[in-house]
Amino acid sequence: MTPIRILRRLRPTLAATPLRPAPLASSLRPALFALLAAVSASAGAAFPESLAGTTWRVVAARDQSTLVIESQAAAGAPGSENCHKINGALNDLAPIEGYYCPGTGQFQFLHRNADSGSTVRVFTGNVSEAAEIDAPLFIGGTVSIHAQAFGPLGEHNFSAIGK
Repeated sequence: MTPIRILRRLRPTLAATPLRPAPLASSLRPALFALLAAVSASAGAAFPESLAGTTWRVVAARDQSTLVIESQAAAGAPGSENCHKINGALNDLAPIEGYYCPGTGQFQFLHRNADSGSTVRVFTGNVSEAAEIDAPLFIGGTVSIHAQAFGPLGEHNFSAIGK
């Protein structure tokens, strides 16, 4: 029997069977449970207010390095309403500069060549929320490589752990 004939035979049966939606309470119960679990799990979590003085072990395009964020502009600085300028160094020699947004955990910084000042990599990503005092922080995102000395050109993932 062809699929068309099967559907023709079932049509009267399907039309006679009313479709009843599931009761609202039972259909929302799993979603409500998941929402409450997520809210309670993150109730104490928040993004760090400042990244100044933090040290990170970074893995980017199969290359390991150390990132030190030395300073972060104060909230009242011009242009720093939501995001604040950060400065630091990679491997204690290559300067970085960028911004960090404490409200969202978002950041971006430029890795500049120590000699020429040219941008060789751009890191964009997010900082994890700190759930406990003195717990390690994590960052992750993408790195755009603009100089072959730092890996294959293009965009790659990166991650880091730090305090």
